[in-house]
Amino acid sequence: MVCPWLENGSVSKYLDCCNDLLSLSQRLQLLSEVCCGLSYLHSFSMIYGDLTGSNILLDHQGNACLCDFGVSSVMAEFQGTSCFTSNIGGAVRWAAIELYRVQPDGFERTVSIMSDIYSFGSVMLEVGANL
Repeated sequence: MVCPWLENGSVSKYLDCCNDLLSLSQRLQLLSEVCCGLSYLHSFSMIYGDLTGSNILLDHQGNACLCDFGVSSVMAEFQGTSCFTSNIGGAVRWAAIELYRVQPDGFERTVSIMSDIYSFGSVMLEVGANL
């Protein structure tokens, strides 16, 4: 797989160094692009499973690009097998809390469209902070 170089890096790193350069409208545009990307994936019943500010890259024009589909593709293929000790992938800070609750039957919950939306809310907080 070949991916283009996105010189602005991740949203998280960009916000660390250039937070003051992003206007409210640019932040909303960025979030809209992430939302469109998630919607596109969900329309094919694909779950991202690891949405964080570090997995959203910015191109030279500030457009958002989702990256690091490792968790989504691997989880979809091997979920429910012995390949994983946990169905929870990704960063704790952005993950839906219900993913960490063990069910009465002992099974862990798996990532879902709803957990992707929760993670998107965490990204919204990160992008919207320090306006």
